Amino acid sequence: MNVNDKLEYIPIFTTPIQQYNFKNDIEHTLLYSQIKKIQEQDKGRKVSNSGGWQSNDRWIKNEEQSELKKLMLIINACVQNFWVHINANVDEYNISIDNYWLNINTPNSYNKPHTHGGFVSGVYYVNAPENSGEICFQHPAGELQSHLWPNYLFKDIANNEIACNTWKFTPNMGVLYLFPSWLSHSVEQNLSKENRCSLSFNTMVLKNDNR
Repeated sequence: MNVNDKLEYIPIFTTPIQQYNFKNDIEHTLLYSQIKKIQEQDKGRKVSNSGGWQSNDRWIKNEEQSELKKLMLIINACVQNFWVHINANVDEYNISIDNYWLNINTPNSYNKPHTHGGFVSGVYYVNAPENSGEICFQHPAGELQSHLWPNYLFKDIANNEIACNTWKFTPNMGVLYLFPSWLSHSVEQNLSKENRCSLSFNTMVLKNDNR
């Protein structure tokens, strides 16, 4: 008897991450110039970033930069798609982008492990030179998972969706990642000689009569 013939695999507690590519839909040179213009007027803040620049919070309704506003409306449509795909209660609740902020990671800068507020969060890459740092998502069970399921017990751990304690994505211009706001993540050090630029955001959920 082959026990695999009796097997039913049940992937409970999956972590939904969506990836989109808008490389050919956004004028990234224009977008970056608009972000640099904002940087000139915004001293920025330090949150999870070690080095580099992070803007203060921004909102779509107040956005004056044309390409940036265009991008945020596209991202908001992706957020709606994420909401539907996770089988959210769309009859009673809606989701939309809340705050967003801009990031310029200069050479040698990085972002420490952190989570976001809100329901769904995401990052969009305006530019991403080679070796400018991968985004790393940590297993939700944290140290307990890595202690009881150490990497050395598994083959090809970097690509093992079941057993890995960290999953990495290499950033590319025009790529958007959406993920649960509770999912801890970090960004590796920018080892290139150029800036990496991205946009991050949070979302909010409201009852439909509060649109």
